[in-house]
Order: sequence, then C-alpha cells, then structure tokens
Amino acid sequence: MSSMNKFMAVQLMLVFAFALSANAQTLLSPQQAVQTGIENNLGLELYKNNLKIAELSNSKAAAGYYPNVVISVQDNLSNNNLQQKFTNGTEVNSNFVWGNNLTAGLNSDWTIFNGFRIQATKSRLAQEQQMSKLELEQAILDMSSRILLAYYDIVRLKIQVQTIDQNIVVLTERTRLSKDRFEVGTVNKSEFLQGSIDLQQAKTERENQLTGLRNAKMELNRLQNRPVETEFEVLDNFPLQAIAFDDTYLQNIERRNLALQIARSNEQLNVIDQRIAKSYKYPTALALGSYNYNLTQNQAGFSIYNQSNGLNLGLGVSMPIYLGGSIRRNQEIAKIESMTTQSQTQDLLQTINLAFNQARWQYDQAIKILASEEQNIPLAQENLQIASDRFRIGQAQNTLELREAEETFFLAKTRVTLAGYSAKVAEINLILLQGNILEGTIGQ
Repeated sequence: MSSMNKFMAVQLMLVFAFALSANAQTLLSPQQAVQTGIENNLGLELYKNNLKIAELSNSKAAAGYYPNVVISVQDNLSNNNLQQKFTNGTEVNSNFVWGNNLTAGLNSDWTIFNGFRIQATKSRLAQEQQMSKLELEQAILDMSSRILLAYYDIVRLKIQVQTIDQNIVVLTERTRLSKDRFEVGTVNKSEFLQGSIDLQQAKTERENQLTGLRNAKMELNRLQNRPVETEFEVLDNFPLQAIAFDDTYLQNIERRNLALQIARSNEQLNVIDQRIAKSYKYPTALALGSYNYNLTQNQAGFSIYNQSNGLNLGLGVSMPIYLGGSIRRNQEIAKIESMTTQSQTQDLLQTINLAFNQARWQYDQAIKILASEEQNIPLAQENLQIASDRFRIGQAQNTLELREAEETFFLAKTRVTLAGYSAKVAEINLILLQGNILEGTIGQ
C-alpha cells in the first residue's frame, strides 16, 4: 500500500472517529442553540416585562377617555361640654354631649374636551406598545445573531482540528519514511529530526486549537444560560443559502430592519408629543356630578337632628391665559426633538446601507474564494501524493519537496474553512439586516 493510500485510509478512519464522537455527544443544531438561548436568556425578561407593561397601559381608561368616579364615606363621633345662651334668655348647660356626623358622597368628573390631548395620549400609548414589541424582537434578533456566530465559530474550530489531524497523519508518515531512509543511510539525520519537529509542532497546534474549541463551547453554553461544562457536538460544515441581490433586496432591508422600525416609531412618538404640547393652549371642559348625603345628630343644642341629601350637576371650563410662555416653549422643544429623531433615522439609514454593502462584498468575495479553494483541494492532494511517492521510492533526495506539498495541502484546507466561515458570517449579517434571522440563516 502506498503512503498516500495509507493517508487516505487514515483520513476515512478519522472521519469515522469524528462521527462516533458526534454520536457519543448530543448533536446541537443551530435551531436548537438559538431556541434554547431565547428561552433561557434572563436579559430578555426585561424586554418582555416592558412589553407587558406597555400592553396594560395601552387602554382608553389610561388615556382619560372615561370619567373618574369616587365614593367617599366619613363618620365622626364627638363628645363635648355644651354651654349655650339664647336671646330669649334660655340657657343650655350640658356636659358629655354625644354627637354624630355622617357624610357620604358619590363624585364624578369627566373631561369632555382638552384640546384633543386624550386622543393624542391614546395614540402615544399604542405607539409605545408597538415600540416595546419591536425592542423585544430586536433583542431576540441580537441574541440569535450572537448565538449563531458563536455556533459557527465552534464549527470553524472543529473543522480546523480535523484538518490538523489529517496533517498529523501526513507528518507521521513522512517522519517514519525519513527514519527508515536514515537507518539505511540514504538521507542524513536532519531530515528525520526535522520531520519529528514538524510533527511535534502540529500536535502542539492541535492542543491549542482544542483549547480554543473548548473555550468557544463554554461561551456558547453561557449564551444559552446552560452549565458551561455541558457537552455537545456541532455541525461540521457551513450550510449556505443562495442570496439573490436584486433591486428589492435593499428595499426589503429598509422596510424590515428592526432598528429602522424602532427609529421610525420614535419619530411617531415625537410627532404625537407635538400634538400633546399644542393641546395645552386650548380650554379644558369638565362635566361634574355628585350625589351627597349628610346626617348630623346631637344629644343637646340648637339642632339635635339634621339630614340632607341630593344630586349636583355642573360644567367646569378652564383656559390658560399666561403660564410664563411654557406652552410655546414646550412646543418648540417637541419640534426640535422631532427634527433630531428624523436626523437620527437618516443617519441610521446610511449606516445600514454601508453595513449592507460591506456584508454583500464580504459574502461575494468569500463565495468566490470558497469556490476557488475547493478546486485547489484535489490538486493539492494529488501534488501531495506525487511528492510522497517520490520520496518513498527515493526519487527525491530530501524532504523539501514533500514538506512544501504538505504545507500547500494544509493551507488549502485551512483557506477553505476560513472562506466558508467568512461566507457564513456575512450571510448572518445580511439576513440580520433584514430582521428575519430566524427564517433563513440558521441552516440545517
């Protein structure tokens, strides 16, 4: 069996070994990683609670559409010493005179007009609820993106470890051949020593990569709020979807991007605030109503029993005349704040446009590099086989040619991994801009 055939056989054994390792551990899919992170992440509870508060606050009652009705009851008991003199000469002198006063009332006030501030307040509450919903979606989107980037970083490290394992197989074979040729005197000892050094360096690099892989897994567990030592296995490839950059792609980003939607929602809040500030210059009209009951009883005195009850209706109107210019000042502040949010939205739109073009360029370049490097793999593998066979049969006097072929093959495999990872990162960033990361970028 030639050295390259042995190499191919060992490659198959490595793949089989990794498959057994994956089966021994739970395979964590990208979907499961994201779902677990969303369900367990404590930071999202803040946004969920804010949404619940906004939903409860968004009501006509909170806006002031309905009247305020208050019932009150008060019962006072008294004990007094009484001394009274009347014009007819009558005198009353009593000690420890008990008295009782009972009052009860049902009072209501209803704002029937205040410059349409009630309607504007209701619109603001609805807009705040919508913004809270968007902020929760944005938080989920950001968390999903962080989890996916961490997940595919683990995939990158896993593939790199596999590549190093393949390189170790090649280096082990070269070291064995160098030792055999040194023992028969066809090469000098430095060739054998160099092979041993290269092999040891590869093993050290493997340990470094395994350390990075372990740390990356711990970070993903942290993002999912799981014990950091939880064992799991990931995919061993970068599933990519074909992205068509047509004329509507950027339009969809501008329409669906959550950060832009939040900015536009903030614009609407400022427009409503202008309406609210303007409403204070109009009169406020209140409808008033009450039903009162009063009972007074005394053991002595001029009046020993008094009871009254009845209905009262009224209309109250108030009009601001002079408030130190605060109404006009608040209107100007609301107008300036509205202009500020509009400028912020435009700046955000430019930032997103830049991010789109950068991610698109990164994605296009990564796809091109990936296609090119994948074509290089069989060429580098054939070149490695030729160099290995030449060294094995003694056509090559030293290991220089074989070392170059080994390095070329290893670097080709590494560049394929990096290109696949770069393309996946760009894909995640592109779909993140569209606000639909859960729909298409997770992979299978």
